[in-house]
Amino acid sequence: MTNKTPFSIYSLAVEGLSVVTKAVTPFTAEATVLQRGDVLEITSEIFELNTDRTGFCWLDLTTAEQVERWGRARFALGTETPEHILEERDAAHRATLEAERGILLRNNPHLAKRTAAAARIFEIDRELAG
Repeated sequence: MTNKTPFSIYSLAVEGLSVVTKAVTPFTAEATVLQRGDVLEITSEIFELNTDRTGFCWLDLTTAEQVERWGRARFALGTETPEHILEERDAAHRATLEAERGILLRNNPHLAKRTAAAARIFEIDRELAG
């Protein structure tokens, strides 16, 4: 087992960043999906679970190496997410909710569908009101 000093990362990935966090059996594992701005402490165990048989662990990649490998940085080191990342994440979430609300309003001509859509619109409006 690697004796890696714990460190923290925060996700830059808009689409989510999967980090293996628990071995269930020798052949299966559980992962945590970090949304943009989420922070995760990387323990020695988590680091080991994300290390391949050659000893490579993608959690060791620098920002430049991430860009070279994936075309963009997907995470950064740190225990606190910069405010602009949180603001971008929240704005994107709000835009998604507003788009869903508009689709529900336009595309539900039948009474049963309108009732279900109205319930979802109520949930969206409550979340948007914050």
